[in-house]
Amino acid sequence: RSSPKSCSNQEIADALGISLDGAKWHLREILSKLGVDSREEAAEYWRRRSNVPRRAFGTVATLLVGWRAAG
Repeated sequence: RSSPKSCSNQEIADALGISLDGAKWHLREILSKLGVDSREEAAEYWRRRSNVPRRAFGTVATLLVGWRAAG
């Protein structure tokens, strides 16, 4: 089973046309509004709220959690 390429914060910033600091800020804001401490927790929160079956959740979690902080 292949998984999507993990993206660094810089890659996300480049894709969105924002600064690295901007990408980090947005991530912190999203996590704060969800009341979670990590991307993994945010993915689980989304899965529970969306009633997504566990099997389908794996792909979505990989996309979200794959955006690991690079710096």
